[in-house]
Amino acid sequence: MTADVADTSHRAPQAAYRLVLANAFDHLRKAAEAFSESHLTYSVEYFATGLELILKARLMREHWALLFAEPHKASPERLSDGSFKSIGLDRLIETVFVLTRVSLRPEAKATFHEIRNARNRALHFHVEESAIAAAASQQVRGWGELKALLQGAWADAFDIDDEVDERVRETDERFHFQRDFLSKKYDQLKEHLEHAYGGRLAQCSSCRLQSAVLERPDEHLTIATCEVCGYNSDQWRCDSCNGENLISHSSVKCRHCGEAVAVLGFCGSCNDHTVGAPDGITRCFSCGTVFIEQDDPCEWCGELWFGSDLGESYAFGCGECGGSFEAATGETFSFDED
Repeated sequence: MTADVADTSHRAPQAAYRLVLANAFDHLRKAAEAFSESHLTYSVEYFATGLELILKARLMREHWALLFAEPHKASPERLSDGSFKSIGLDRLIETVFVLTRVSLRPEAKATFHEIRNARNRALHFHVEESAIAAAASQQVRGWGELKALLQGAWADAFDIDDEVDERVRETDERFHFQRDFLSKKYDQLKEHLEHAYGGRLAQCSSCRLQSAVLERPDEHLTIATCEVCGYNSDQWRCDSCNGENLISHSSVKCRHCGEAVAVLGFCGSCNDHTVGAPDGITRCFSCGTVFIEQDDPCEWCGELWFGSDLGESYAFGCGECGGSFEAATGETFSFDED
């Protein structure tokens, strides 16, 4: 379904961002359907647009005017009739992750820029058939990053319901063409991988092939680099089943057995309740930030925070409470000036 963008002026931002999100899924669907040597140009263009629209939809959850390249010139009428220039992808990537306080992995940022550059080549020239391997890798990695955000750090902001969750599942399955293509590459490398890396191999979180090489396989936390799709990630090993898991976007549960890491407190970098230290190293299992300093409890509610200045938390609270000010007035204190 392609969403109707008419009459967004009366529904922004609540409904307008849903329309943008719906269009994003439509573009990702078309990218998957067009993935072939003969239609690769269209697949590349559709995928990059789908990526951009998901980021824009999340930005609109902060405020719909941020969709504009010049927010001070934004108006509901211009949003409705489309007479505006929207924020560019480079600035969009920087802005959306700063405003949502979600740490974007350097590898994810690099993948997003790869996808942008591929679209620029596709729009101005033509994507050669030989580029299909690179496109498969970029789309599998790019979708993996988007899926983790939609189901993790951005799930609450997007009000993920059954309909949206189903679109995520459908989109994930549609990219089997790209994964099938990468499987052929894996078949060619399989013997070499098993001989060269043996017990250091694990399933890649992106392409799902047994092609991720663990840098330190005997340690609880390690880095995994896929030899097929190029996906690079921090991994943690579950103490219960020894399964490997991606450190990313609000997940502290093992994807294999469901066992959760013992959580110590909140992360001051991404605000998720995902800080743990199963191997003695205190880090966030959502954004990967490592903490050296001791935790700092909120002086009002007592919640533990890592990497956050809570010097005035008794009065003004933390990310989980409003402190004594809110208790006395019923309002949340804001440091913003009029």
